[in-house]
Amino acid sequence: MAARRALPALLLLLLQAAPRDAMRLDRRAALSRAGWGLAGALAGAGVGPGPWASQPRPASAMWQLWQPKDMLYYVEKYGKQDDAVSVLAAMDQAAETSWMMNIGPEKGAIIEELLRQRAPKKVLELGTFCGYSTIRMAQLLPGDATLVTIEKDEATYNVAKEIVAKAGLLQKTEDTPEIDMRLIESSKAIPDLQKKYRDFDFILMDHWKDLYDVDMRSMDARGMISPGAYVVADNVRFPGAPRYLDYLYNGYGALLYQTRIIEVPFEYRPDQPDAISVSIRTPQYSLDRDIKPKPQPISDRMKSRCDELAQAAEEEAAEPAPASAPAPAPAPAAEGEEDAPPDTSGTAGMTVVDTVICEALERSANDGSGVALSSQ
Repeated sequence: MAARRALPALLLLLLQAAPRDAMRLDRRAALSRAGWGLAGALAGAGVGPGPWASQPRPASAMWQLWQPKDMLYYVEKYGKQDDAVSVLAAMDQAAETSWMMNIGPEKGAIIEELLRQRAPKKVLELGTFCGYSTIRMAQLLPGDATLVTIEKDEATYNVAKEIVAKAGLLQKTEDTPEIDMRLIESSKAIPDLQKKYRDFDFILMDHWKDLYDVDMRSMDARGMISPGAYVVADNVRFPGAPRYLDYLYNGYGALLYQTRIIEVPFEYRPDQPDAISVSIRTPQYSLDRDIKPKPQPISDRMKSRCDELAQAAEEEAAEPAPASAPAPAPAPAAEGEEDAPPDTSGTAGMTVVDTVICEALERSANDGSGVALSSQ
């Protein structure tokens, strides 16, 4: 029992000992190696893997102890050849057994509905991982559509190709879209994608969160995001992409996009709040011609807003609770009038966008992850 209680601390020590470059370039494998290295150490000490080895990891820890090959094992065991539904079910089963970063069924359903609304012919996905969202989107696309998906990790890319093939979607048919899977970093892929496809009318970003705004601005400068295109970004609340949202709401992106936030739980973790953003490209011509933009700092306006909200929340929390007394009955509405709606603005008038940006900004500043503020 004592060894199990020490598990988080031991894992943290292993992660801290990992080379920083390795963590940045291949965080998935580093997390997995550290986790299973710890499992081996516990087993060698006679503790054994115990029930925790097959239990879902807490979302707040962001641990992914399984590698892509473990996902492939589940797909090969439980998925049926040329049956995308069974392949997705196997991937969900794997991620529910030990957390993995698929987009998940709840967010997947939202993506599918957005695809139906837009009916795109050219789709770009940044961040293939094991191919879960690739399969979900490909199922809805017609035979004359193209889906390009980008993955930078070779082991993950190879697994994704096998899983997409298992679903019967890797080879184009008359009724299925062409799927162009590429092993490359997003920033390096963008110039070639411009030459081959010119532009896209639906983009899903689910790669490194601190690249969302840079990649979007690079594609805008190249004219790769067509008017009316949907740009969907996952995990903008957890772990968060405050710089990206700040650009869309407080920066130049506010002129180029109409953006809304959809609150939805983190994948496979209903207890962890998260959100995706949906931005629709306006016909406004982008005057930003920097095809290799650098990350922009969080705007002073947003920093000031977060500071104001934090101070107001502290003052509200410090106020003594009023003496308990029976609340007076509300006055009945006059005939022909409706009751006033309840106040749902939240603490200190914080809006959904304020909440999402400020929470992610605070998290990146406090946990040392650099997810939101990295300048790499």
